[in-house]
Amino acid sequence: MHARLSTTGDSNEENIQPIDLDNIVGMHNGTVKGLEQNGKSDSHTIMAYFNRALSADAIDARSLEKVCCEIAGRASHVSGMNLIIYAKRQDKIIVVSCYHASAARSKKMKDYYTLHLMKGETTNITSEGEGESLDNHTLYIIDRKSGKITQQKMKQLEALVEPEGRNQDKEESGEEDAGGEEDAGEE
Repeated sequence: MHARLSTTGDSNEENIQPIDLDNIVGMHNGTVKGLEQNGKSDSHTIMAYFNRALSADAIDARSLEKVCCEIAGRASHVSGMNLIIYAKRQDKIIVVSCYHASAARSKKMKDYYTLHLMKGETTNITSEGEGESLDNHTLYIIDRKSGKITQQKMKQLEALVEPEGRNQDKEESGEEDAGGEEDAGEE
């Protein structure tokens, strides 16, 4: 069970995490405003999106980014959408590290939102502690059988979550837009 501070949705058993649906079991850390419906939390709504997306046999990183973008596009604001999802049919763990940079301006808040990967006999994703810090706006797919980890930067999601920050950062650093080139990421 995952203890949660109810920022959206009702405090009830249906919103207790992990949320166990037909195709997934998942947890969410952060707040995605505007997704709560009929007392269901933003977390429950997010997991419903992924439950539908993961009903197929294959997992495709680009498709998962599209799901994240659809969620962020419906939201009025995303302060954090850190997700750990077990895809039952595919026996894979999906990790989404996504938070709005303004929500993590202090070291304390950046530490709060940063997920960590710890490898040993098992692979663990934690919200605090030691291990490799996971990159913001990045998708990780962990194959439970082989231990292989595939990662992909989600630039479209980053642009949705931080539209004003990206342009301001480019202006301050003197960067110019590269003409819309897309990063294919790793698969």
